[in-house]
This record gives sequence, C-alpha cells and structure tokens, in this order.
Amino acid sequence: MRCLVHRKTIVNVLAAVKPTVWTKSYKPILKSVKLVVTGDTLTITATDLEVAVAVPVSASVQEPGQCVVSHKALLAAARGMKDDDVLLAVEKTTIGK
Repeated sequence: MRCLVHRKTIVNVLAAVKPTVWTKSYKPILKSVKLVVTGDTLTITATDLEVAVAVPVSASVQEPGQCVVSHKALLAAARGMKDDDVLLAVEKTTIGK
C-alpha cells in the first residue's frame, strides 16, 4: 500500500471519525482505523461495533492495498507534519514471529 494524500484532508477525516473510534476498549483493533487504497481513493474506516464510518478521500495511489493503524498515532503524526502532502505506505508486513 502506498499513496499520497493532502495532510489537511487526512487530519480532518481522522478528526471526523474520532467519535466512532472506541478509545476505552481493551481490544486494540477498536482503537484503530482501517486504510484501504484502491484506484484513486483512500478510504478511512472506523467502528465502535455499533456504528461504522467510512470516508473516501482523493489520493494519488502508487500501490493499492490496506492496513490497520492506531487512530491516535496516525492523527498525532499527521498533525505534527509540516508538509502539505503525506505519504502513507506499508513497507513490510510481518505476521507472527
């Protein structure tokens, strides 16, 4: 997965889905958002198991794919960046040991 998206767009979307992210859960997956990159779109999805929100945004897609990432960490990283565009990429995936 690899795409380029405007920083302000991703910050606004992550802030918009924040009420749906279940921050008090003991399950880390519920504290996360799913990123799906296809065509020319990045879709950010969050759920609290009762409500799900999926927000598609325009992106410059270099490689389609998907991943799950901590909402809090991604929002903090995006807010802290100075550039106008953010490169979201999965370089290596590891399952198990």
